[in-house]
Amino acid sequence: MRHFLCTILLAAVTAITITSCLKDDNVSTAPQCAITSFTVADIKTQRTTSSDSTSSTYTATISGSEIYFNIDQINNRIYTVDSLPEWVNISRVVPTVKYSGYIFVRLGGEGLFTSFNSGKDSIDFTQKVEFRVVATDGESYKTYTAVINKAENNSDTLIWNQETGFPARNPHRTVAIDNTIYVFEQTEGQPVVYTADAAAESTTWSAATALSGSTATLDYSQVTLFQGNLYTLSADGNIYRAADATGANWEKVSDLTFTQLLAADNNFIYALDGTGIMQTSDFSTWTLAGKSNLQMLPQSPVSCATYSLRTNATMQHTIMMGLSSNNADNAVVWYRISSKEEKSAQQFSYIAITNDNSYPMPALNNLQMVHYDGALLAWGEPYSTLYRSEDNGITWHEVTSRMQLPEDLASETTQYTSSVVAAGKIWIMSTTGTVWNGEIQNQK
Repeated sequence: MRHFLCTILLAAVTAITITSCLKDDNVSTAPQCAITSFTVADIKTQRTTSSDSTSSTYTATISGSEIYFNIDQINNRIYTVDSLPEWVNISRVVPTVKYSGYIFVRLGGEGLFTSFNSGKDSIDFTQKVEFRVVATDGESYKTYTAVINKAENNSDTLIWNQETGFPARNPHRTVAIDNTIYVFEQTEGQPVVYTADAAAESTTWSAATALSGSTATLDYSQVTLFQGNLYTLSADGNIYRAADATGANWEKVSDLTFTQLLAADNNFIYALDGTGIMQTSDFSTWTLAGKSNLQMLPQSPVSCATYSLRTNATMQHTIMMGLSSNNADNAVVWYRISSKEEKSAQQFSYIAITNDNSYPMPALNNLQMVHYDGALLAWGEPYSTLYRSEDNGITWHEVTSRMQLPEDLASETTQYTSSVVAAGKIWIMSTTGTVWNGEIQNQK
């Protein structure tokens, strides 16, 4: 922990009284001494990734804006609502504290409290941390214990179960609504759909059903889930919605013309109209959600992952990933924070590859991404390596722990796969007819 310097100057009249309050005497609390807000700066941790012959070190960052602290004024406790990953280094954390009165800190539960410079001093949260707020009268105070919770271990294993009988034999698009898996495929020039119950003990697939949408030809590769419904584009760029749970019958919901459906989250569905990324919640009113670096947008098909912020469940991270002819070496990843209130939302941003970001996602054929176990996972041909991002798609690292892709997946050479998360599992469907479903199991 950085050495805490005592305050050089204090008003003489308060210096004497405050000194008396730094003892461990039990002094009754006055309402004018309290901590009202507690946040921390981004936490950076050095991590090492290893392969069979090499290892490298990188910096993983947990955003301070995503670490939410609860302040229990009754029991005088400050603690993280969600546990941080077990690997996070919490020995040098910089808190920003809002309080009334004067604030001091003590580490280890012994000795005197020392002065604390909010927003600048780093704290070692691997030991007991106490903050004492002294009222301006120099007599009353309140002492808080502050804790950053971390996960106990990182020993979970991704266990895979293998089944056969998957019907699709061509490139396909997979989407899940609750525990129903929908697979869309082009067969003999006609888009069709298969369904299966992900919660069943064994997977049984329905027969192929042709998609119907008046006289329109529907693009199976752009099917997107939004607020419990399936949407896609027709050949002329209009948006259609599945009219029932079969995923076979479709109806037009917008006469506007778009070139690509990109993604969706709880708040909006996003489409490219040629000039910008447009968003809507009702297919009537469209607003701009991004217009910079459009040449770096992922080309169809696009993988999308959405999940809530730890600090605010009404706001979501929305990540798009795919391939672009303008970046032959790396996948293109886009990011935004979405909110129902547009003034609180960000524009979509392309995560550029810079000198400060030397761990991009490689450009792999048949690239796929899901959000699982609190992180983004991605993979592609040749299906031998699983990549993980714990900073919302900025950096990607090969997974060398017990979370791996199915061994048999890499041995198949000509398959096209699709993936989805349903019933708490990752599902990977292959055009060889094999299905894998993987689930985290604790191996302690």
